[in-house]
Amino acid sequence: MYEYILAAVCALAGFVVMIRMHKENKIFLPLGIFLILMGGWIFANKMLDGLLSTGWYVWVSRAVLLVVIILLIKVLIDENKKKNIENKEKNELDKK
Repeated sequence: MYEYILAAVCALAGFVVMIRMHKENKIFLPLGIFLILMGGWIFANKMLDGLLSTGWYVWVSRAVLLVVIILLIKVLIDENKKKNIENKEKNELDKK
């Protein structure tokens, strides 16, 4: 039962992120797709009685998850730096 709920929450979160938040930042579109795929992976794992959680399949899912997390962190840090630079420039112009 838990796996079905987790798969549904992942897929629903992916749809919400893609539909609502992708206009703010383009990184949310691939993140939403990833969440939908992760929900599908969890659902398929449950349907196959845990076959995807054994053997080399689990290492593939962990590697993909790690890459996505690292890329997401990098993009968010770069965006935060850009916003900080823009805010500094705006504050300097306001002081003049």
